[in-house]
Amino acid sequence: MTLAVLGALGLALLLAAGLFLVITRTAPRRNLRTRLAPWVAQSSPLAMRDARARAAHTSDSLRITAIRRLASIVARAWQPGEATDVTLARAGLSLSRDAWLARIIESVIFGALGGTALGLAAVLFGSASALAVAAFAFLGGAVGGYARVWLLRRRAKARVRQVLDELPVLCELLSLCLTAGEGFADALERVSARGTGPLALELRASIRSSTLGVPLATALTELARRLDISALTRTIDSIVGGLERGTPLVAVLRTQSSEARAEAARRLQEQASSREVAMLVPLIFLILPVTIAFAIFPGLLVIQSGF
Repeated sequence: MTLAVLGALGLALLLAAGLFLVITRTAPRRNLRTRLAPWVAQSSPLAMRDARARAAHTSDSLRITAIRRLASIVARAWQPGEATDVTLARAGLSLSRDAWLARIIESVIFGALGGTALGLAAVLFGSASALAVAAFAFLGGAVGGYARVWLLRRRAKARVRQVLDELPVLCELLSLCLTAGEGFADALERVSARGTGPLALELRASIRSSTLGVPLATALTELARRLDISALTRTIDSIVGGLERGTPLVAVLRTQSSEARAEAARRLQEQASSREVAMLVPLIFLILPVTIAFAIFPGLLVIQSGF
């Protein structure tokens, strides 16, 4: 590495440090909704969600002002869609789109820093050129951003599987409580209070919304809309329809429980059929060579010995 390249890298680092200080000294603007959310959180579910998102947004040690400002600038050009809200809700994260965008930017920054470090190591201790630093930085940033999105999708898929596994059990417990003579709201509160899975947590949040004045049917419909899981949406629609029409909910819940178990069995069959090809890998590359070796090796010994 020549002296000119070292000087250029030093000047780039100084420029980055200066820009960082300028951005961190600038206070971010907060709109009226964000400022009023903590004061009306007890009477508005939407304000409660905004207040929680704001608290999680400010309590994170990585949520520095520079990243928030950069996220707001990026959000003007590109804003995540409604699919991001659904994925965040499925993953159990009470984050707004701006907060999620800030986390992606964090991952990109840390990945770029890691790639820059690898590029500098390759330049100092290898025969790579100075362009390798920029290439490693770009690659590290891309890997960091993709890793953050991939981890979110993986967490959302795992949580959806837990919700689908918990749904038939919850329907059966609700039907038992209703058969014993308990009201639907009380039964839902009892079952959700004793559950530990993600569906029980979501139902407890819906019950808290209903205690703040939101109708229970509206809270359950909002839950189905946020998570956007077909089996859960179908169950909640059946429950809400039963509540509105006055039909017995015990039969509805038992029907939904049997349908959920049948769908779970169908998913297991699909997973088993999709993994048939994966099951051939140990058969072809492990079991079959060993079998052929045991079959041929004695004959080769006999041929070599001359008997």
